Amino acid sequence: MWAYPEPLPAVAAIAGHLSFYDSVADITVDGVPVAGPSAG
Repeated sequence: MWAYPEPLPAVAAIAGHLSFYDSVADITVDGVPVAGPSAG
């Protein structure tokens, strides 16, 4: 996981958000599971 506590001004909207690698975490957006990368 990583965060953007002080992003560049051009992408200020991501401030305070957290990011996760979809290859090591189960991702759900608005209650809907999101498929990770294909194995292989």
